[in-house]
Amino acid sequence: MDLSALTEHLDAVAGEYSLELPFGDRVYMVREPGVTRGVRLAAWLAVRSQDPAERDRLRAEALGGQRLTTVALGPEVVEQMGTDDVPGSVVYTLAVVATFAFVQGPEAADRYVARLAERRSGNGGDDVPGEATPRPQPSKSGRGTGSAKRTRTASSRATTSRTA
Repeated sequence: MDLSALTEHLDAVAGEYSLELPFGDRVYMVREPGVTRGVRLAAWLAVRSQDPAERDRLRAEALGGQRLTTVALGPEVVEQMGTDDVPGSVVYTLAVVATFAFVQGPEAADRYVARLAERRSGNGGDDVPGEATPRPQPSKSGRGTGSAKRTRTASSRATTSRTA
């Protein structure tokens, strides 16, 4: 069996950037995380605790001793942002946006950004970046906004693909 076409396709996909994060006159290109980074981001996002110290400890453990900014954006992007003198709070916020985009999809990242805008304008959204996740709004069709379809493939036991 000749898999050269598949190999070429996968090489092309792996080389593409998957998320554009604008700030000022720059656009930072962030690659989709690999399996290890993706699992760390999902674990970080899944942490729930009312105790801030416990939440911080669990999130640090989920990231394996790395910073969220490095895991979510990649070290090259963080370094470039440092060179461009992007404020630390902006780098962190962009890392949280990337985390939502990669773990829960672009719609979740959009909801998070909308809540930040509400908070800034004083119209609610009192959550602090990275401390509370936006809750999906109930769908009028009865399906959850984060619904995913499970499919089986020959190369894996189960994969999740987003459905419209």
